[in-house]
Amino acid sequence: MTKRFFNTIMPTQSQIDDLKPVILKLLQDNFPEMEITDIYLRGDKDFEGDPILRVYIGYQGDRSGKMNVRATAIRKIIEALSERNIAEFPMTTFLTTEEFREEEKKSDSVKQWGGFYNLG
Repeated sequence: MTKRFFNTIMPTQSQIDDLKPVILKLLQDNFPEMEITDIYLRGDKDFEGDPILRVYIGYQGDRSGKMNVRATAIRKIIEALSERNIAEFPMTTFLTTEEFREEEKKSDSVKQWGGFYNLG
C-alpha cells in the first residue's frame, strides 16, 4: 500500500455527495453486464484506525466469471478519488439489488448509511 493512504482525514459529507454520481457512472460504464443500480458511500476507519471509504454497490445483472471485478472497481475508484484529492482507500462490497434493499430496510435511517444514491 502506498503512503498516501495514511494520515488522512475522512471525506466531508459534501465530498461524498459529489462523489456518488461520479462513482456510480464510473462503475456502470466499466461493468455494464452487472447492471449496477445503486451505491452508497460512507467514511469509516479500518481496523488500524486509518480513514477509508466504504463503497456499497448494488447490482442486478451477472457477476459470474468476473473474478477481477473488485480489483478493477477499486482501481477505477482510486483514480476518481485521486482526481478529487481524496486519499482514503475504497473498501468495496457488492450486493445484489435485493440484498441492497434489505440492508436499506435494516438501517434506522439513510443517515446511518452515510448517504445513499439510487437511480431507480
